[in-house]
Amino acid sequence: MHMLCFCSHGRGVYSARKLSLPCNVHESWSFVDTLSRLRTSWEDQPGLLERWVTIGWGIWKSRNEVRHGGKRRPSIVIVRSSLKLVEDFLSTNEKPRKPKIENQNRVAWRPPPSGSFKVNVDDALFSKSMQSGVGVMACDEEGHVIAAMSRKLIYPSKR
Repeated sequence: MHMLCFCSHGRGVYSARKLSLPCNVHESWSFVDTLSRLRTSWEDQPGLLERWVTIGWGIWKSRNEVRHGGKRRPSIVIVRSSLKLVEDFLSTNEKPRKPKIENQNRVAWRPPPSGSFKVNVDDALFSKSMQSGVGVMACDEEGHVIAAMSRKLIYPSKR
């Protein structure tokens, strides 16, 4: 924690972007203690903890580069490259938004006529594990499952 919050280089990096912590960090706290308290403090600000941790990693990386004969990177460069990593990660892992489906296009399940059954069949192919399977389900006019089964099948070979 010293390197991230208390040494002059770490403080300089955070102050370069006017970044501050929402609580007082004590030098005796472990990294895990600090993360836990920051996570609680920043629950309503998504991405802030990720940015702080990544900037901390940037400080650590820069310090190691200097220790192994490299040049010291300016604080602003550490911050910008760290924040770029976070942006790239978040945009890559962003869940695509599903288009809103209007009710008029939906097909509702309809029960079979009284005394009849409705049978649904589905299959699946798992190319990585070279397996396939089929599932069958029969429902009565009230939608209750009367019978169901699934089976592994021989994976279709390429011809």
